[in-house]
Amino acid sequence: MHLESFVVNLNGEGETGYLRLGIDLGLISEEAAGGEEAKKKGAGPTPIIRDTVLTVLAKSTSAELLTIEGKEKLKKDLLAALEQRAPDLGVLEVYFTEFIVQR
Repeated sequence: MHLESFVVNLNGEGETGYLRLGIDLGLISEEAAGGEEAKKKGAGPTPIIRDTVLTVLAKSTSAELLTIEGKEKLKKDLLAALEQRAPDLGVLEVYFTEFIVQR
């Protein structure tokens, strides 16, 4: 499942910055995302997914996202949050398709 890019402000100790992040989700099946018909009608789980991602990103700092460990932690945090808020979606994996941090 492809999501439109996210652009969020990041706050770190004594610094600010922003993150532009592209995400694709690996799902159990396309039906879990609502299928093609739901996409055409603008329905489906996209609003809750975007809200969940934005909530997790708001807790991130630019310093931690610049490290490999920080990126891996972000993936795990996103996966856990999505499993909790949208368990029927069947998210198996989070893929970063774009990752730009500016400080």
